[in-house]
Amino acid sequence: MIKWSRRKAISDLSIAFISQYLTQFILFFRNFIFAKLLGPADFGLYSAIFLFFSYGNYSNLGVIDGLSRIVPYELGAGRESKAREFLGSGFWGLNLITSAFLISVIVYSFISPFETIVENKTAVILTAIAVLLNQNFTYALLYYRVKHNFKKAYIFQLIQALLDLTF
Repeated sequence: MIKWSRRKAISDLSIAFISQYLTQFILFFRNFIFAKLLGPADFGLYSAIFLFFSYGNYSNLGVIDGLSRIVPYELGAGRESKAREFLGSGFWGLNLITSAFLISVIVYSFISPFETIVENKTAVILTAIAVLLNQNFTYALLYYRVKHNFKKAYIFQLIQALLDLTF
C-alpha cells in the first residue's frame, strides 16, 4: 500500500496540471501548423493518411480500456499478483494485435488499388508505426498510473504528444 502525504499529493497534482496543459498546447500547435502550412491538396493527403492513425488506434480491440478497469479492481481486492498477470498479458496481447495491424497496413500499402496510397506508402507505413508507438505509450501511461508513479506517467504523456507532433 502506498503512503500518501500532502506533499506527494500536491506534487502529483502539479505535475498532472503542467503535463495536461503542455500536452494540449502541443496538440493545438500541431493543428495550427497543419492548418496554416498545408495547402488544400496536402491537407487532403494528410487527412487521408491520418485516417490510418485514427482507425489504427482502434486496433487494440479494447485491451487498454479493459486493463484500465480490471487492474485497479484486482489491486483494490488485494490480488496484486493477478493484476501483474493482467498487465503482462495485456502488454503482449496489445503488441500482438497492433503488430498485426502494422503488417496488414504494410501489405495494403503495396497492393492498394488507390494511387495516393501507393505513391505515399512511406507516410502510410510511418503512420502505422506511429500507431504501434502510440499504443505502447498509452499502455505505459496506464502502467505508471496504476503503479502511482505519476511523474513517469505524465512524462510519457508529454513525449507521446511530441512524437505525435513529429510524426
